[in-house]
Amino acid sequence: MITSDGTVDYAPDGLSTHYCHFDTTLFPFDTQTCDIIVAPWFSDANKLVLKNLSLEYFGTNTNEVWDVIGNQTQIDEYYNNSVVFKLTIKRKPRYYLTYILLPLVMMAVLNLSVFWLPPHSGEKLSLSITVLLSLYVLLITINDLLPVSSDTTPLLTICTCCLIFISTLSTMVTVFVVRLHQYKYRPVPPWVIKFLRLGKQNQRNKHLAAPRQEPPLSESLSESLSMPLPTWQQVSTAVDKLSFFVFLTVECLITLSIAILYAA
Repeated sequence: MITSDGTVDYAPDGLSTHYCHFDTTLFPFDTQTCDIIVAPWFSDANKLVLKNLSLEYFGTNTNEVWDVIGNQTQIDEYYNNSVVFKLTIKRKPRYYLTYILLPLVMMAVLNLSVFWLPPHSGEKLSLSITVLLSLYVLLITINDLLPVSSDTTPLLTICTCCLIFISTLSTMVTVFVVRLHQYKYRPVPPWVIKFLRLGKQNQRNKHLAAPRQEPPLSESLSESLSMPLPTWQQVSTAVDKLSFFVFLTVECLITLSIAILYAA
């Protein structure tokens, strides 16, 4: 466009693709800043006058993944008299909360529920392996949603890897518990009984089953000597209970650590 005073307004149209470096550490609650540099290649910088325009001049369309929360422009006179557009965008987390975070929490709960199944149940090991494979699938889904980068690692990916490691350990513990439940070739060692407090548990169960009486001292001594030793089935059940509280503590600590890093 040429005006009466000789001013030429040249506005070429075109479609260009811009690449930005993303820091995905806080995915899916991350905020990114993209620098779009517009510089003349074939024009003399001394004959070119650049105006301090904003991105609103060009117009911005709504996006299903990102919200534009800010933009600014600046003239860079030292870099070939170019214009730098700084676009600040924030990711919309609702989709990822529904399809990633919620299933991840459910998998963590299912990972603990393995220890509440009885050792003689055939579904105990199957549930543990299913949860482990589901976490692997969820990790692949998270990686498909993110750009390939070795510079930053999302906290969500670290949390998923930790849960995979915990699920692997729980599967190994489940195999050990099932093996203990079926073991019957030698009696339970005394140190196992002392460590798991199975002797006190047997005494408590016997007192609850029998009526409350005060036997003589001789009868009490004979009863303690004739009390049956704990079986390997009781050992497997006790290991299950102990493993539940240990893995619950570890998962709570991991969740608390990830939440603190997100808040920071």
